Amino acid sequence: MVNSIIKGKGFERQVAKICSKLTNVEWKRVPMSGAFSTINRSEDKRFFGDVFTEAQQYKDIVVECKKTKQPITLTDLVNKKSRISEWFEQTEKEAKGVDWILVFSWNNSKIFYMTPKENVVKLMNIKNTLNIGAYWFGIFE
Repeated sequence: MVNSIIKGKGFERQVAKICSKLTNVEWKRVPMSGAFSTINRSEDKRFFGDVFTEAQQYKDIVVECKKTKQPITLTDLVNKKSRISEWFEQTEKEAKGVDWILVFSWNNSKIFYMTPKENVVKLMNIKNTLNIGAYWFGIFE
């Protein structure tokens, strides 16, 4: 359990660095991995996810990070009972109506993202993008 927590925090720091590179503003891990807003009963949208920035143009974007051992398959993307579907539901719920991006990876894989909003892709300056039905998907680098 402790090892997975350490891996999760490391992944969040890695995602924050990529967000910083893409947007040219500093991004950081949310204290307590997104639980900050729940524990402190904060309605500050920046703390609904796992990484955040002080930059105002991104105040309405929730960035949720997920790292797993098992690979995500194409079947997982369309299976309503898969881990990734659970992550979508969790992210949508935690975002509380604001735009969100789910960033995920598994052991020894590239980092991927999914979001239901094209404007998130444009605002975050993400280049590797593919529209799959209701979602934008791609490599997060």
